[in-house]
Amino acid sequence: MAEKQNKSEGNQKTIDKLKRVAHDEFMKKGYSATKIRDIVEKAGVNLALMNYHFRSKENLFDLVMQESIDKLFSFIIPTLNDKQTTLEEKLFLLSDQYISLILQEPNLPIFVLNEIQHNPERFASQIRFNTDVMGSHYLIQLKEADPSGEPVQHLITYLGILLFPFFMRPVMTANGQVGDDQFLAAMLQRQKMAPVWMKAILGI
Repeated sequence: MAEKQNKSEGNQKTIDKLKRVAHDEFMKKGYSATKIRDIVEKAGVNLALMNYHFRSKENLFDLVMQESIDKLFSFIIPTLNDKQTTLEEKLFLLSDQYISLILQEPNLPIFVLNEIQHNPERFASQIRFNTDVMGSHYLIQLKEADPSGEPVQHLITYLGILLFPFFMRPVMTANGQVGDDQFLAAMLQRQKMAPVWMKAILGI
């Protein structure tokens, strides 16, 4: 029994190690440029074990992609559909949660964007955009706040305010034009200001 348990724990450690290394490699390079040999070498695992646990690079990528999407949307969807919070509270929660997450996972937005462009069907199959986002309580509140406006436009505007600086980070920090500390300070400031800007746009 102990031997079987040790084997199971060893397998789980191998799986976790491969997933962790694959996550870093896929985030930095994307699907096409990532080589399985690089993953197994950095994980210190032989190719046979990788094939045993995941069968293929595509399966491993699908798992990393799903976990990334889950991480990106796990707090957003509940926040958007929380009927107990006001629109103003949602604006502050989204800014706080989104920017905190991306500061921890700076490659996440570009990774997800690249994969949306290359395989939108895969992304669409993993989230229920029409029901979870377009049918959310947040969209209803946006419409109530600005009856003459278009809530989808407000949604896109806010996502742009929150996400665009992270898409531009590689350009901003290239050749030391903007230091990492400067970028971090700017994003922490933006975390507080973004909801204020959005409230001004909505007139609330």
